[in-house]
Amino acid sequence: MKEHVKFDGEYSETVLAKQLFLNDKKNKDLMWLVCAAADTQIDMKALQKHLKVGSGNLRAADAEPLYQYLGC
Repeated sequence: MKEHVKFDGEYSETVLAKQLFLNDKKNKDLMWLVCAAADTQIDMKALQKHLKVGSGNLRAADAEPLYQYLGC
């Protein structure tokens, strides 16, 4: 069972988010930061088609570019 976080007052409409830092495994210079509501199911096949990445080439980026570009 999923637990839902609820906020009160002025933050009652707040939605938690998740971020995916992705790259093309064949061209690691191509990177994307995908943001979605925390409970959103992400269809990676549809996403790679939308981003025009070859089948199976969309991957989580390595730690080095994550730190270099996002500082984390």
